[in-house]
Amino acid sequence: MSEPARPFEFRRADGVTYRFEPTSDGRWKRVDLDLWCERNASGEWVIRDSSGTETGWPVDPAPGSAHPPEGHWRSSKDGKSYLYDLVYLAAIP
Repeated sequence: MSEPARPFEFRRADGVTYRFEPTSDGRWKRVDLDLWCERNASGEWVIRDSSGTETGWPVDPAPGSAHPPEGHWRSSKDGKSYLYDLVYLAAIP
């Protein structure tokens, strides 16, 4: 049996943090913006914006993982690139 989906945060070294909440369709949505963490057509976990553009991906993909992999993720938008850590939050009892 797989572990239930939990919220997670993307944390940048400079303190910027973005929270994502799981949705009923197996994706995660950023709470303050229309960005989604979901699988692409190849089955890889990515961040996708509202136009469908992939803007983020794990540095060390975990093929076949049931949930987005913890660890380093890279984002790229408007010619800028950032490194984040994906950290799952504690389950609510």
